[in-house]
Amino acid sequence: MAKNELMHVEHPFPAIYDKDSRILILGSFPSVKSREINFFYGHPRNRFWKLISHLCGEACPETIEEKTAFLHRNHIALWDTIASCDIHASSDSSIKNAVPNDLTPILNGSRIEAIYTNGNASYQLYEKYIRPVLGIPATKLPSTSPANAASKFDDLVNAWRRVTFHLKSTLSYRECRLCPRNCGVDRLKTRGYCQSPAYAVAARAALHPWEEPCISGGRGSGTVFFTGCTLRCCFCQNYKISQEGFGKPVSSGRLSEIFLELQEKGAHNINLVTAAMYAPTVLEALEAVRGKLTIPVVYNSGGYEKPEIIRALAPYVSVWLPDLKYCSPHLAKKYSGAENYFEYASRAIRTMIEVAGEPVFETDNDTTLLQRGVIIRHMVLPSHRDDSIRLLEWIAGELPKGKYLISIMSQYTPFYHSTDFREISRRITSFEYNRVIDAAIELGLTEGFMQEKSSAKEEYTPPFELDGI
Repeated sequence: MAKNELMHVEHPFPAIYDKDSRILILGSFPSVKSREINFFYGHPRNRFWKLISHLCGEACPETIEEKTAFLHRNHIALWDTIASCDIHASSDSSIKNAVPNDLTPILNGSRIEAIYTNGNASYQLYEKYIRPVLGIPATKLPSTSPANAASKFDDLVNAWRRVTFHLKSTLSYRECRLCPRNCGVDRLKTRGYCQSPAYAVAARAALHPWEEPCISGGRGSGTVFFTGCTLRCCFCQNYKISQEGFGKPVSSGRLSEIFLELQEKGAHNINLVTAAMYAPTVLEALEAVRGKLTIPVVYNSGGYEKPEIIRALAPYVSVWLPDLKYCSPHLAKKYSGAENYFEYASRAIRTMIEVAGEPVFETDNDTTLLQRGVIIRHMVLPSHRDDSIRLLEWIAGELPKGKYLISIMSQYTPFYHSTDFREISRRITSFEYNRVIDAAIELGLTEGFMQEKSSAKEEYTPPFELDGI
């Protein structure tokens, strides 16, 4: 072939996958050597097979039969982004007139939880041709090609180890039971109660000054606001993202980058707001930055959680920030569409206290910051101070003293559909809030935070404009 001469080439061999495949790794287009042997990553200096077998704790497969069996045994699917193109030899940069592969048969015929690209060329081709069709973000990994000789094997191991998360995890988007709704839907094909897809969506990642003082500190909490929610709170101040779906898809790779970017900006912690629907992606992202992320991770939740998800998060999360909204099933159903709210929230909070232990603080430039522990939040609703007091009585009577802090909030503002209910279509009165505070003091619940009545302001709702995403 003449120098730089392009040849039209059709992809010569099929994808490798089966019904149990859990991750999909995409190359760009087979090299000359791969086309000669009719199989993936055929160049003897391509480190893919050495790398992936090392990550899976197995000997490196040698023959095509051994490699195929290895992939099936470890639930790994392999394919390429391009079905045909004009190309010079093995040069990805020379590709012209590319026709993308259709990934639908693989996704429909497997249990794929995440898509990864082997190198930047594959990623760029995926972004150009495939993501606009599927909508699914892929995580870019450094190339195993001989052309990427600058990356040492240990560097590849550190970057690629994230792919093993879904091979070991029992959490799944494909038969989703991540929250108490237990929808059981395949979120790649349809949406459950939370209306969230089979990949993470977020609306904002920025330093946030409006959490409790021991969370926000002087520089702010590195807060990631996720899109969607397992509740339907009629008064939600973040309704634009929780109910209306505003946000941008983010891969686990991008989420890892966001965490490190927030740390670089000086965040006191990483604050995950309403992340339960995306637990598989969040956990993979946290695992990938283990050792690089040196600040605490805060799990900021509406409280409607499953204990098993909390336990899965426990190795990564230091601070738990759950709401405890209602004691009454009637109110929980009426205002949030979750009659069993207290049943799950109370169990979740017990589990959070169990995994966190006693609160641990650290002083940073005269600012006291929570490094580990649980803060139970309760926002007093207008007309329902009696339910607030019943919650406080449960906390005082049932939870271990000294193992948590409490935050009683007065910031209720009638957002979203709260005006559909006359009794909560106003802000709380000083009388209502003070009665709840008095009850807390009488019950001995004095370790924590109590808001000024003036905190009921719309300015506490952050702007959702995809900052940092």
